[in-house]
Amino acid sequence: MLVSAWACPLASANENATGAEPLVRVNRYVITRTDFDLACLVRGIEESQRPGIQRRLLERLVEERLMADFLASRRVKASASALDAQVEQIYSLLQRLGKEPNQFLEELGINETLLRETLSLPLAWKAYMSTVVPDQKLREEYEAHRRELDGTKLQARHIVIKVAPDAAEEAWIDAEHRIEKVREQIASDETTFADAAKQFSEGPSADAGGDVGFFPFRGIMSAPFADVAFALKTGELSPVVRTAAGVHLIEVTDEQPGQLSLEDVRPAVFERISQRMWDQQVAELRSRAKVEWIE
Repeated sequence: MLVSAWACPLASANENATGAEPLVRVNRYVITRTDFDLACLVRGIEESQRPGIQRRLLERLVEERLMADFLASRRVKASASALDAQVEQIYSLLQRLGKEPNQFLEELGINETLLRETLSLPLAWKAYMSTVVPDQKLREEYEAHRRELDGTKLQARHIVIKVAPDAAEEAWIDAEHRIEKVREQIASDETTFADAAKQFSEGPSADAGGDVGFFPFRGIMSAPFADVAFALKTGELSPVVRTAAGVHLIEVTDEQPGQLSLEDVRPAVFERISQRMWDQQVAELRSRAKVEWIE
């Protein structure tokens, strides 16, 4: 994706918006079909995919509308040069797709002013964050989560009982009950983790006693799996964990300490703090907002 997934409708999403189908009212603003189409454009979402993601994307646009108002109330603006660069990215993308940018945007009911305002939110948020996240906060975040940030790799084994992602909740609960009984056997030393994996695990690592090798915090294992694994001490047995594959038990068996310093991972540390503060601010704004879904 060439532009941030935080693109947000600003100019057209207001009470006086005309000529476009209204979809959601957020306080005194209206998010319209034009706003939705523009959000899909900057995210590279094909037209055939849009019906399936409409509600989820509109929820995101509601959040972004609230955050845009929050930043405007604090007179935070995007860098003009960074905004110019993102507009150029969109125009270049359209040209590579064989479309004349101005004509294509006009067909969507969009002009360059709206496009620029749409792209400004992530840049404005970054500018705001730079004023509220001092170096000390970055250092504290790094030290508190060093194992996740410094390149540490863990070796672990797991036991998985597979559940289809679209299975009924009863199937998930049944699998959790089954694997909890296995956990009790391991915890009481009735069996070892490796033997239990060979007997009960439904994953490809069963024959190896559940061993999945070494993995970093992100990039190999699913986020729910890695989050739990990196919270464990070596030899500690995890609680039951749900992932898209099913339910798991995890045991960390070895660790390779990482060597990355704060300076090496500063952007990643900043992004962690930024996402957490975004989520907290959105939750606060959403609790006070009036959101009306227009059928």
